[in-house]
Amino acid sequence: MGSDDGFLDVGSTTAFVAEELRRANCLTVVSNSIGVVQTLAGINGNRVYLLGGELQSDERGTFGYVAQRQLQRYAFDVAILSTDATSDSTGFLYHSPAEADLATVVAGRADFLVMASAHFKFGDKAPYVGPDPRLVHMLVTDAAPKGAMVKSFDRWGIDVQVATAGKSHAA
Repeated sequence: MGSDDGFLDVGSTTAFVAEELRRANCLTVVSNSIGVVQTLAGINGNRVYLLGGELQSDERGTFGYVAQRQLQRYAFDVAILSTDATSDSTGFLYHSPAEADLATVVAGRADFLVMASAHFKFGDKAPYVGPDPRLVHMLVTDAAPKGAMVKSFDRWGIDVQVATAGKSHAA
C-alpha cells in the first residue's frame, strides 16, 4: 500500500466521507462497506478493496473471521470508523459484536485513527465495546460535545473537530 492508504467502515457517516473522497486522486481504500466500495471504485485512479467475510445485509457490509483475517495484512495511514454510541466512561460502543470486533482490529492497523459520530450518539448506550479510545487521534462530529464527554475526550487525547457545511473547526 502507498502513502494515501485508508480504511472506511460501514455506516451513513462514512458514506458521506466516501462521497467527499470522490474528489481525491489515486487513493487506496479498503472497506467492508458495499456502499463505500461502489462510491469510490473506478474514480480518479483509486484502488478499492472490499473485505470478504459474512455479508450482513442490514449493515450492507462484511464482517467476521474472514474480514478480520484480511485486515491483519494491511497497514493503514488513516482509518475512519463510525460508532453507534459514545460513553464518557467506556468510549466507543456498537450494537453488533461483529462491528465492534472489526473496528478494534482496524484501530490496531492504523497510523491515524478517526472516529466519525453524530453528536446525538454522545451518551447513548450500546452493549459492545469497540477500540480503546486512547488509540483514537481525532473525533469528527456535527456539534461540540458537552460536560463529561469533553473531559473524557481530553483524557483520552482525542482532538475533537466539528464539521459544518463541508468545513471543520476545533471544538
